[in-house]
Amino acid sequence: MHRSWNRLHPADAGRLPSWSRPAALIVAACALLAVVNLVLGIAGGLARFGAPGPRGPALALHGLLLVSGFFGTLVALERFIAVGRTAWLLAPVASAVGGLMAWSGAPVQAALIAWLVAGFALMSGCVFEAARGSMRLPLLLRILGAACWSVGNLLWLQGALAHLALPGWLAFLVLTIVSEREDVLSSLRTRPLAAVAFGAAIVLLPLSMLVAGLEATLGLPIPAPSEVPALIQWTGCLLLALVLLSGKTPQPRDGGWAGWESRATRAADAWLLVASLLGLSRHWLPFAAGGPAWHALLLGFAFSTLFAHVPRLLMSMSKEPLRYTAWFAFPLVLLSASLALRVTAAGFQHPLALLTAGVGHAIAIAAYALLITRAVVGRG
Repeated sequence: MHRSWNRLHPADAGRLPSWSRPAALIVAACALLAVVNLVLGIAGGLARFGAPGPRGPALALHGLLLVSGFFGTLVALERFIAVGRTAWLLAPVASAVGGLMAWSGAPVQAALIAWLVAGFALMSGCVFEAARGSMRLPLLLRILGAACWSVGNLLWLQGALAHLALPGWLAFLVLTIVSEREDVLSSLRTRPLAAVAFGAAIVLLPLSMLVAGLEATLGLPIPAPSEVPALIQWTGCLLLALVLLSGKTPQPRDGGWAGWESRATRAADAWLLVASLLGLSRHWLPFAAGGPAWHALLLGFAFSTLFAHVPRLLMSMSKEPLRYTAWFAFPLVLLSASLALRVTAAGFQHPLALLTAGVGHAIAIAAYALLITRAVVGRG
């Protein structure tokens, strides 16, 4: 049953600048490539557990397709939509094309170069935006996130092992997502302890990338190099999770989009906490520090946040409300349930359970996409 019309942040409506036809076509092409990168990234992940699907690059690089090819493109598109300057299109184009190169069989170095260009373009745009106005905390977080993304790609491009590039990709996702949490950021002025923890976190995340970079490029004698950056990055994530969860999230009375955003955001914050604890438990639960921790962050934290914010973005772009339905709870619950199964099954290395969890992730994301499409098509 559909609920009443509900608009999130009406003041945001009408922000969208008018686009030229070429710019609109480029945005549409980037969005399409982002969806393709998402589908192939998920299919590659399922193929790792024996499901029929793509082999080769899409399987080996499925994580990068999701982080850079999908989320990188979406983040860059969101910044173009917010700013409206044609120069901002370089970042989403490079990110989307990097995904195309990754799954089409081109040398992985070509994809990494494209993503490196995207990261630098995104960072440069944010720096230019700060130079024209004032350096606000959300903008600083976006600059740091884009810089970490670029350095992570650069490390792998220079021949570093994947685990030494991971801190840069993780910091990009986390810092960029947190930069959108203006409710939490604005509350730090009245929460001194949370502000200290938050400040420590945004230092630790880039620091983990720096330590990994020094080990990869200079060969510094850091004990257990694969563990030190991970310890730093997951500690930063833990501090951020505690800050986010300790904040007061408004609980709207109407159960519409505002209530949906609140619930999905809370789920995302909880998964960031779970990912942090799994990442820090490598000495007690060795199986949890790799795949389960990363899946909790990428799927639980990043995708739950995406579920929360897509309706607001679409309503801001179209200047029209979307119809909310209680069915939107289904993909969020299924995503969390399948992630819980994924973490549990990893401890026993049960192939069927891992495959079932992966299928659950895919169904949850597909169901959300169908519900959003139905909301867009059925409005009016």
